[in-house]
Amino acid sequence: MPQKIIFLLIFLLSMSFVSAQTTSDPKKTEENEKLRKEAVAFLRETMAEVNTMRSLENRLSFSAEMASLMWFYDDKEARALYMGVTSDLRQLLVDYDTQLNNIALTEAASDDDEYSMPSLFGDVSAKTNIARKLQKALEMRKQISMSLAEHEPDMAMAFYYDSLTAITNPEYRKNTEGQDQYFELQLMNQVAESNAAKAAQFGKKSLDKGVNYQHLELLKKVYAKDAEKGIDLAGAMISKIKSSKAGSDLWVISSFVRFGEETAEKKDKPDAKKPVLTAQEIRDLVEIMAQNVLSSDDEGENGTTYSDLFEKYTPTRASQIKAKYRSRSRQNAAVSNAMATAANAMANAANTAAVAGPNPDADRKAKAIEEKIEAERKLMEDVAGLSTKPLAKDERAKIITQARKIIIQTPGKDKKIAGLSLLAAQVAKAGDKELAAEIMKDAEAFVNPQPKNYQDFMISWMLISGYAEVDTDKAFPMLTDTILRLNDTISAFIKAAEFIDVRGEMISDGEVQVGQFGGSMLRGITKELKIAEPTLKALAKADFAKTKAVTNSFDRAEVRVLAKMMVLRTILSNKEPSQEDPEIGLVLN
Repeated sequence: MPQKIIFLLIFLLSMSFVSAQTTSDPKKTEENEKLRKEAVAFLRETMAEVNTMRSLENRLSFSAEMASLMWFYDDKEARALYMGVTSDLRQLLVDYDTQLNNIALTEAASDDDEYSMPSLFGDVSAKTNIARKLQKALEMRKQISMSLAEHEPDMAMAFYYDSLTAITNPEYRKNTEGQDQYFELQLMNQVAESNAAKAAQFGKKSLDKGVNYQHLELLKKVYAKDAEKGIDLAGAMISKIKSSKAGSDLWVISSFVRFGEETAEKKDKPDAKKPVLTAQEIRDLVEIMAQNVLSSDDEGENGTTYSDLFEKYTPTRASQIKAKYRSRSRQNAAVSNAMATAANAMANAANTAAVAGPNPDADRKAKAIEEKIEAERKLMEDVAGLSTKPLAKDERAKIITQARKIIIQTPGKDKKIAGLSLLAAQVAKAGDKELAAEIMKDAEAFVNPQPKNYQDFMISWMLISGYAEVDTDKAFPMLTDTILRLNDTISAFIKAAEFIDVRGEMISDGEVQVGQFGGSMLRGITKELKIAEPTLKALAKADFAKTKAVTNSFDRAEVRVLAKMMVLRTILSNKEPSQEDPEIGLVLN
């Protein structure tokens, strides 16, 4: 129960904090614009640092993200940067493809059948090493495409398809095309975030190989953004399903139908969108499903999972399907009867317990809990209004004291620190800096001053986040000290990775290969670490020079550039924290 209370407390405090941040203020607008200009200058400095990295793969991966950040400020310059990156990446693909083709020609011309002893460290042949590098470059191709899709869908798709032509080796071309089928629709989903019309257009072109579940996910996203474009894409999907009835997946079609039902159910609500499927289109799709079930020889494909759809939209087919699988239905009926018997037994047991009469003790406890929840809910509303409502000094003090007591009693250091930090932020906004500092000292008591493990570092970050809103003079030195300690951990991790990585897949030229892990490592990390955005923005606004200096505290070039990218994205994307921000979600979960 205390955990639920604190979750609600933190949520209310967060919402109040967000509301205060989004208030329009001409002076703040001017300050924000000045900060953005300083950030662009910092971006150019970071780009120069990226160009000094030893690994070509790292230079390309980081440069793509630099171009993405530049887009928020100057799209023309960003396009030029992307053109350089895509050109270099394509040339890299051509080089690897040429080397593989040359090796294939050499192997074909050689008559040497000498037996090759397996290596202790696996296959370390030139062909295998180049194939790994090619795979890494192909993953970077995906990363760059995703980065571009955030800003320029046409350019992203053109690069994605054109870069594939750089692979002429039949074996690797076929493998790449097979891997692309899944990612292609992921890319379209990214396009849909900014341009539903383009996503629908690309989605229709991708239907040549059939309709799969990813198309349905794309349809949902497009429909949510633009109902008409969604309906247009749905029509193309129906046409494809009709033209390839035998090859259609029943589960995909049924999911399509159920999505159509969901949108139809909302049509009479205010501001409702036009349903994605008409009643006739739903019936047509269910008819195709029924025909597939009736024509299937697969004993497992009996269609019972979709019986509700058959009975609702095509009763005649439903009867035929029942007749086809009558014996199986009898078996299912026996199982159902057994389950029903068990359910009845449970119900009878519950009824027997109910006959025993009410439990006064339990009723009193339930009522006491309800009263406590209501009282604490009222307290939370009072806390959320500390900086906005006119309150007497003693009344404000009472609210803060009660809130501190609830937070301190909450299990978990992370919950305590998050709650106290947010409470301190509210108190500071109300004008009582001394009390806010006192509350932050309470939070600091739960933090290990010499962090050693992942949890310690995360808790230290939470404390720093609190100080960023209350007292940046304390936040900066704390953050620098934490980073200096983290450098030792990062260094140890790299040494261990180098010891294990005998093929140089993760560490090459003395640098961690950021393009190695699925190609989207950079984008994945920056998105996962959005929790840091409010803190970074608060620190940057307080003192941008100190914030820049903090990023330079990292020893490793890769980590240092990544930290700079996080600061730059926070400022240049010009987004304010909202209810959807991961910071709030993390605390509430």
